[in-house]
Amino acid sequence: MKRFDYSFFGKLIYKYMYLPVLLLFGIQLGFALYGMKYDSANALPAFINLAILYVIFRFYNRIRNNIPFVIEINDGEIKGYGYLLNKKILKENIKDVVKIDGGIFSGKPASPVLIYFKDGEILGVLPHLKNYTDFISEILQKVDKKIHDETVLKIKQVADSRMKKRKKGKKKS
Repeated sequence: MKRFDYSFFGKLIYKYMYLPVLLLFGIQLGFALYGMKYDSANALPAFINLAILYVIFRFYNRIRNNIPFVIEINDGEIKGYGYLLNKKILKENIKDVVKIDGGIFSGKPASPVLIYFKDGEILGVLPHLKNYTDFISEILQKVDKKIHDETVLKIKQVADSRMKKRKKGKKKS
């Protein structure tokens, strides 16, 4: 059995950092809404704070639903638990993976890799996972050959497009 989890600071940031941020922007929103009674110029800060709060809620809702903080791989089975504010336990066969997308496979290395299963479950993995590359290679070794080939092709396409951009940038200099 192989176990993958996040560092202490990674868990701290992803699990609890939103609380002071929500508090700060929530207080600012409250003051802006209160100030709108006296001056309509407070509508812009209220709208900006509301937009920021929406983005934060959306981000943490995705983390809460899709990203376990502990992942175990054992004999072709993957188990994820320790979700943010959620007692959910995900247990799936790696052979049931239908798609791997996001993160390094979409050219956005800071975004989470999403692993989709036949029954509609989604397992998200942030790049801050300890032994992240080992986890990705372990999954790629055990998925169906068709999924493996599609995923490797995505990585190749992303790498090729980045190389073309680099070559164009060097020619301009």
